[in-house]
Amino acid sequence: MKAPSEHMGTVEGRKSDRYRLNAPVFLFWTPQNSPPQSSEGITHDVSLSGVYIYADETPPVEEIVQMDILLPNPVPGCSEIHLTAEGVVLRSELSYDEIASRSRHGFAASVHFYPELSEWVQSHLKGVLPVV
Repeated sequence: MKAPSEHMGTVEGRKSDRYRLNAPVFLFWTPQNSPPQSSEGITHDVSLSGVYIYADETPPVEEIVQMDILLPNPVPGCSEIHLTAEGVVLRSELSYDEIASRSRHGFAASVHFYPELSEWVQSHLKGVLPVV
């Protein structure tokens, strides 16, 4: 991980430092009176209590979203590491993605990270990803 972003300071009132991290993420949410939704994206930055994610489809503001972030394993030959979280979407916006060099939908969410994959995420990942 890189050092905290330069623009992070006390003016913004963040509870913890954010770190630039471009990692694949799988998102799951269930809108009220609708079937479950899912999307794939890439993280822009991550902190102990929040994330910013670029995704083609984003959950609505105030929606509860579950996510599985795939981190590369520093041990050669080992599977990636799953970082599982649940959170609430705080804002959604059209943002510029430096990695893709284009405008994309992005959203910020407050999150709580879990030590292992929840059963709900595991059931939705079957057939999409090998669960390790």
